[in-house]
Amino acid sequence: MRNGAVARTIARAPLFGEAGHWHDGAFERLKNCAHAHLVRRSGEAVAAVRAALAVDDAGVTQASNDLLEVGAWQIFLLGDVGQGDGLAVIHSGKGDHKAHPVLAARAERDGAAAVQAAGAEFLVFGQGASWGISDRFCRSSDYPIPMSQTLERLIRLSNALPAGFTAHPCDVERDVAELVALTNANYHAVGYPLLYSEGDLREDLTSFGMDAPSQAIVVRAPTGVIAGWAWAIGATDAEKPRAYLNGGVHPLFQGIGLGRNLFAWSRDRAEELLAPFEGATIQAQTVEPDKRTQRLYVAAGMRPIRYYSEMLLRFANRPTSSRLSDAPIPAGYQSLAIADVDLEALRVLKNHCFADHWGASAMTPIEWHEYLTAESARPALGEVIAAASGELVAYQLTGAFPQDTNTVGHVLWVNNLGVHREHRNRGLARLLLERHLIRAQADGYEGSMLGVDAASLTGANKLYESVGYKHYSGAVRFILGDAEFS
Repeated sequence: MRNGAVARTIARAPLFGEAGHWHDGAFERLKNCAHAHLVRRSGEAVAAVRAALAVDDAGVTQASNDLLEVGAWQIFLLGDVGQGDGLAVIHSGKGDHKAHPVLAARAERDGAAAVQAAGAEFLVFGQGASWGISDRFCRSSDYPIPMSQTLERLIRLSNALPAGFTAHPCDVERDVAELVALTNANYHAVGYPLLYSEGDLREDLTSFGMDAPSQAIVVRAPTGVIAGWAWAIGATDAEKPRAYLNGGVHPLFQGIGLGRNLFAWSRDRAEELLAPFEGATIQAQTVEPDKRTQRLYVAAGMRPIRYYSEMLLRFANRPTSSRLSDAPIPAGYQSLAIADVDLEALRVLKNHCFADHWGASAMTPIEWHEYLTAESARPALGEVIAAASGELVAYQLTGAFPQDTNTVGHVLWVNNLGVHREHRNRGLARLLLERHLIRAQADGYEGSMLGVDAASLTGANKLYESVGYKHYSGAVRFILGDAEFS
């Protein structure tokens, strides 16, 4: 299964790829913030708020403003934040870069205060004894920041970055093209052939359960280009709550600590997402040839738990008919086009077919809709088999990834294949595969690919090998610590 939000993310995970060390970066640690500290891009002058701390008897912070050189989403710290009398000012990246006065300041009973600048261009945070947990929000024009883990996480990442590097919440439309280029550059560097398109990644970043501004972060180099990124996405069903980590560092910026810092950010975000769920696990996946990322995961306390194989069949090596009549439907069954079936009934069948597979969770109607309408989906080339009663009992869903033409060739994908448990061992899976190959051959494709769990409980990998598929590339799933998952 190569498309679908979480499925595609796991099957085609970008690379953290990091062998560097931790860096303190240009910020001093919070405990050392007795004075104002600033990181900025060289030569970039924009407006920021500079607050002069003065608290009256009512505890209301008075503030004035000034001009400083500070980049979008960079943090300006004033006063001793660690002692509770400081402010953190974040420029949101919006507005006309003019200085504005602080409009409001407010003392809270718990000692926390949030101040928002005019024009929603700045987020100004003051906190009591520590940067602790609070359910209060301070909103910019497009991005809410809780006065709790989100700000702490951003500050920790900023503290750890090398001088001149800056951290930014992910903006899908702004960042997607660069993220695709970064991801594919990583794949090329390690010799992995399956690439991302902008559509693929945009679907991942906007899929159900994914809020890119709060669940994904990008790090920009001093030149402004994206050097690395990370995300954490939750799959918090009741039976198998989990979160997946993902991210990458461009090959040009590997070895300076970005990967470890981004991994730490995504792990912390995952733990926050999973806090309400007992027995939840954190997982990550990387492609088979990327030994650097595998070492990073192991160093972080993760262990490999599953291996996946992407298999390829080339028609040049395997004679294939171009007539569907050479693979007839057996008596008692009928073939249906995807367009002619009840898609909700097909979703129920899909969930049934994979209920006994490792790590599988039922696909919700929203996820199912995203899966069927993905850029890569080719529903017209799929097929469903129904019993004489009309019950749907088997199916094959097809996809295509034109971006792989230069690395793999012009191939069609079996995105998903399933047979109802009561109708297995009757040759239906092999039949659907053969009819898929016939369609691909007739439409001018050079071959077919599919992905499979190397330890499939149903023996699917053995079936694929018997049809003519061979291992071409692969991936390794990791799980954090000693957590169990099935």
